[in-house]
Amino acid sequence: MVHNNIEFSIQEREAGIWRWEYTIGELIKSGELVVSTRVVASRKVRQHIDRDLRILYRSQRQRGIRF
Repeated sequence: MVHNNIEFSIQEREAGIWRWEYTIGELIKSGELVVSTRVVASRKVRQHIDRDLRILYRSQRQRGIRF
């Protein structure tokens, strides 16, 4: 799946336990969620991606790097 040009994956490990992973540049993020459905897991991972992109954008603005 893709969100904001970031490819991510979600796999169900057991009933209700979802493993996720994505990469932003050299940053590799992964983890597990305990949620009932793939839709909820996907929404949570998209929120993680948005948060990490926001943090990256703010840190680059503070250092004077322009996009």
